[in-house]
Amino acid sequence: MWELVEQNAGTFITSSISTFAGIIVGGFITWLVSHHHYQKASIELRTETEKSRKLIKLILCVLEKKGWAKLQRDKNGNIVGFSLLEIAVHDNVTVRDATAVKVVNKKDK
Repeated sequence: MWELVEQNAGTFITSSISTFAGIIVGGFITWLVSHHHYQKASIELRTETEKSRKLIKLILCVLEKKGWAKLQRDKNGNIVGFSLLEIAVHDNVTVRDATAVKVVNKKDK
């Protein structure tokens, strides 16, 4: 009987070590793939953020040149704030459209 217990204990230990090693290796592979994915996403996000910042700066500069906004800048010339100026728009719009509608009864057709 003790031989059977010793034999099962050896199988149990071997199986446990194998399972534990599989968990460690699987976790490491998962970490590598996730790390690669997040590094790539981080670079793409950084690039997209730079593009957005440049576009916003361009739009603000155009608004300033048109006299529609006042930009606040720091000592290095970087935009640190802005305020929109009041713009009065006076435009007369006239809409004229002549339409003719003829109502026909289905019975009269």
